Amino acid sequence: MANLTKASYQLFSRPDDERFDDFETLYESCSNRKEDSEFHWKSTAELIPMNYLGRLGLKITGDRHSRFNDWSFGQSCQLAEIKKETVNRLKPDTAAQVLMETIPNGAKPFQVLIRFSSRR
Repeated sequence: MANLTKASYQLFSRPDDERFDDFETLYESCSNRKEDSEFHWKSTAELIPMNYLGRLGLKITGDRHSRFNDWSFGQSCQLAEIKKETVNRLKPDTAAQVLMETIPNGAKPFQVLIRFSSRR
């Protein structure tokens, strides 16, 4: 019963851009996102959490800035070993500082998928 409750909560708490009426619409959205995205391998030193347009995001080596989506935000919190509910309660500047100080610095690169919504 707990899994059903959790699934229902996740389904109905999604923002409008993550809700789809049917499978075809979902598939088309996923295909478009894939076409508009690039994979990069970056070390944690190259991924700098920051306030980007009033929301928590990443500065990725150079001038590129990206906002988190729900999944990437959760992955970053998991990497930093902080509950995302806690980080969500913080202002973007504070949350960026917390992530910057808690994400481990190592030589192991991470795969980052960056979506460029301005291509379409």
